Amino acid sequence: MGTDANPPAANTMFTLQSLPLQLKKIERLNRIALAAEEGARVYPVYEEYWVGDFYKDVARGIELGWAYACGEEVAAEEVKECQATLEDLNDYYSEKEISILQQAVSAVLFLLRSLTTDEESSIQAIEGAIWVGQGVAQAAEDMANEFEHSPPPEVAVDEEKAWQQRALNLAETWEGPPHRRMFEPLSPKPPTWLSDWLTRTADSRGTIE
Repeated sequence: MGTDANPPAANTMFTLQSLPLQLKKIERLNRIALAAEEGARVYPVYEEYWVGDFYKDVARGIELGWAYACGEEVAAEEVKECQATLEDLNDYYSEKEISILQQAVSAVLFLLRSLTTDEESSIQAIEGAIWVGQGVAQAAEDMANEFEHSPPPEVAVDEEKAWQQRALNLAETWEGPPHRRMFEPLSPKPPTWLSDWLTRTADSRGTIE
């Protein structure tokens, strides 16, 4: 088990330029664990958006990522199959211009793409997971604001980015093998932005087959 469950807050938030540099300082499996946790944070958006049984494929992608990060045996063919399914879903939601679902699926797609021994490709994929994680938070807030005449100040992206920086700090200083609960001390679940979305869109989320 890791020993640094509450790392100090960073003085500055990561930027487009600084993020890859910080990721390079993190052990490979810790990086993948971070991407898996990001996928798990945005996954409820997909699950709650009434999308038939497809949520099972998205959840499967997250579990494959966690299994890989935790050193469990993961079949390359299973990763490839899940990735192909999510690529089809990603294309579909992109065509339908349903940003919140497209980005939620993208976060898990990036996670699966990070399961490679190619260091540069893996880091680029994890960068993608982090940025689309913020995109999901923004899309959720935008959607909620459509049904709120006096919406609260926009805080979703700031909240998600602050969590991501804490997660980066933890992953960089983590000692021992990753495990599925390593990020739990960083913040309550679900994120505030997600709870807000669930509450304010409860009667308006559509069904997608």
